[in-house]
Amino acid sequence: MPIAFEHPDQPDVVALIAALDAYQASLYPPEACYTLDISALSQPQVRFAVARDDSGQAIGCAAVVLGPDGGEVKRMYVQPAARGQGIARQLLLVLESAAQAEGCRLLQLETGPLQPEALAFYASLGFARCAAFGDYPDHPLSVFMRKTLHPASAGYQLQPCVADDFEALLALRLAAMQPSLQAIGRFDPERARARLAASYQPAVTHWIVQGGQRVGFVACRPLADCHYLDHLYVLPGLQGQGIGGAVLQQLQAQAARAGLPLCLGALRGSAANLFYQRHGFVPTHEEAWDIYYRWPATAG
Repeated sequence: MPIAFEHPDQPDVVALIAALDAYQASLYPPEACYTLDISALSQPQVRFAVARDDSGQAIGCAAVVLGPDGGEVKRMYVQPAARGQGIARQLLLVLESAAQAEGCRLLQLETGPLQPEALAFYASLGFARCAAFGDYPDHPLSVFMRKTLHPASAGYQLQPCVADDFEALLALRLAAMQPSLQAIGRFDPERARARLAASYQPAVTHWIVQGGQRVGFVACRPLADCHYLDHLYVLPGLQGQGIGGAVLQQLQAQAARAGLPLCLGALRGSAANLFYQRHGFVPTHEEAWDIYYRWPATAG
């Protein structure tokens, strides 16, 4: 399901916006509908994303309006027949990635209390209720939500790896894995070496560099039916600062733009399982050592 930033003034997109307007009008009176028309969505501070089906027809859209105080999510809509495929989640991740790239640190939105599915959806992606913002009145038919974004790079850069980096990558992998795996009695350096050697492809592996220092690495392979995340590690002393989450959101946005899921395996019992679940991954199956996950979830 490819997603790309497009100009909104296209017949199928205009029809999509009209369907959204009709839906909102069926729920709320005009004074409680804060819409943006095609002209407003075409302004330079707006990033407008469109999801298209295999025939090229627009089936979903969303926008973020960038401003000095953050970004506002607007015009989020997926055709009813296309729901349940994770399209809304993919759209929002693409918007988040674009906002982060522009230096945005906060996303806000206004929705309504008569849309419980939308409220649950935004909450599942880290949005929390807040007070009215901007020019919005504090209206009983409005619900305001916000989400803090990590910096686009969270202070990091991605730098390509070469074949001779293997030993350095292994050392970082062992350092990142050791604390949590020792806690559950499953730290095995030789097994870690074998697993990295079996999957190491320099062309898809990047160092995560912060302040000129290598603080982690990531390896993600584009396959025919998914993007597969082989490795994502951050040194223990820097975990919990948003670096891993920012890298993962970048990978999710790339997968969403390609219309493909992002898949991975996590060692059973490791803290990585909770990390991926918090970022919307759902388990698909289990093996003796690993639990396998897929994003997006089939919801939204």
